[in-house]
Amino acid sequence: MLGCVGVAPAFGFAPFSSGEEGRYGGNMDYNGVRGGATVYVTVTQPGALLYLGDAHAAMGDGETTEWGLETSMDVEFEVEIIHQKAIATPRV
Repeated sequence: MLGCVGVAPAFGFAPFSSGEEGRYGGNMDYNGVRGGATVYVTVTQPGALLYLGDAHAAMGDGETTEWGLETSMDVEFEVEIIHQKAIATPRV
């Protein structure tokens, strides 16, 4: 699964670490982000600036110790833009 899927946050956000998450996605560490999953995030910046990474070979429901079984991973994905729709938080 991918621990991180996100886009650039809206203007006005304070600088943040790649280990944080928010309505832009980020380091969500949700084990449902795996093959066949669809992830929805609201785009607030031109070009979205999509990022993904932090591959985990195995993980339960969140990183309770802040560590997962991380690995390298080849990822295939596609992006579709749904215009004039916004959500309050990422959805998988």
